[in-house]
Amino acid sequence: MLPSRKLFNDLFKFSIKPVLHFEGLVVTKAVSVRHGNTSQKYQRRADLEAVLPRIINEAIVENPILEGLPVVQDWYKKVFEYNLVGGKMTRGLLFLDSFHKMADPSMINKRTVFEAQAMAWTIELLLSAILLIDDMMDEAYTRRGHDCWYRTNNLGPKATNDGLFMEAAIFEFLKKYFYDKPYYMNVVRVFEEVLHKTNLGQVIDMHAYTTDGKTDLSKVTKEQVSLIAIYKTSYLTTYIPVVLAMHMVGLGDPRFIEAVKNILLETGVYFQAQDDFIDCFGNESITGKYGTDIEDGKCTWLLATALEKGTPEQIEVLKKNYGIKDKECRAIVKQLYNDIGMVEEFKKYEKEIQERLRREIELLPTEIPKGPFVTILDRLRGRNH
Repeated sequence: MLPSRKLFNDLFKFSIKPVLHFEGLVVTKAVSVRHGNTSQKYQRRADLEAVLPRIINEAIVENPILEGLPVVQDWYKKVFEYNLVGGKMTRGLLFLDSFHKMADPSMINKRTVFEAQAMAWTIELLLSAILLIDDMMDEAYTRRGHDCWYRTNNLGPKATNDGLFMEAAIFEFLKKYFYDKPYYMNVVRVFEEVLHKTNLGQVIDMHAYTTDGKTDLSKVTKEQVSLIAIYKTSYLTTYIPVVLAMHMVGLGDPRFIEAVKNILLETGVYFQAQDDFIDCFGNESITGKYGTDIEDGKCTWLLATALEKGTPEQIEVLKKNYGIKDKECRAIVKQLYNDIGMVEEFKKYEKEIQERLRREIELLPTEIPKGPFVTILDRLRGRNH
């Protein structure tokens, strides 16, 4: 399954009211902009939600590929509305934040803002397609407050076709809105890269640290944890929003992309380590999540660090209790983490990676605005409970 991203979602989570219904969609009514950064964030999300009906209509109803296929149009309109609406739009909002921080003010006008919103929804479409299929693999029950798509309309495995359609629609979106742009082929390649890397991450996560389908602690290392995080989290969460923004504002020079790549991938690894920590030590009343990584036998930063720091006796306790769906076993592992000093270990790790990434940001070429990179680190720092 894809790693939980509750923490990162909260970084760009804004409650906006009121809402309105538009042809079956529940979207946010745009609010007026007031002075201050917070109001701009509210406005950005409201405006992003407000354009979704137009984008769905253009992508489905007005799509020449679907002309003369009303049954298909009706069905895929339902697929889009059900799976795109209701999320926190984390990646889309991170993209917009990066776009506005990097763009020259002379670039910002009604047309370019809409194009940026279309790109934000294309990123959200990529995520939704991956989640639709991931939910079937995990046999999950709910997503964004309602039944997973495959559990609706008696679909079951037949929902796979809808996930594939959504993946294909990503490239229809790009063709429709960006075909005449000088950066068109670059953004196509970025989407292809991220889709491919995320799929590879699923394979790594399913097979790299298991033997006969069970967690094999002898295969769990810090390097393995980082590899999984890079492929499953970093590309989809921190890399694609910022890199696409760079291409759109004219900073798509391969030298610039290469300069920021390590920072973005490492930020994703840091985020995933933080999420692993919260899964075990977070306050459920704040995070809204009951962690299950221990019971599920996940390859986490906590597990790899405990195997590195623990005594032979402690590691034997881990082997006997990790990956077992039993509350008592979970309590034993959590107590073992406390005994090893995992809270302090994580604080040390967080301090080190924050300092290292900020040093790398300062060394970026002067042409690259540092705002988006600093903003992510600022919002991640210390958000551990």
